[in-house]
Amino acid sequence: MDESARQDFLYSFFPFIYGIYPYTVVTDKQKKAMEQAKVGYTYHSICDIACTCAKKLLQG
Repeated sequence: MDESARQDFLYSFFPFIYGIYPYTVVTDKQKKAMEQAKVGYTYHSICDIACTCAKKLLQG
């Protein structure tokens, strides 16, 4: 999988399992922790995540 495919998977599977909201709202404390851990964060809207998941499920 290339980087784009991995991101599509991560932002489809985990929001499907845990819900979309935690992937769209990041607190300042979470941002600081991710910066310190050198973990990249890419903002995705609820619509972006829902559409990506729906497309993946409908391709089935």
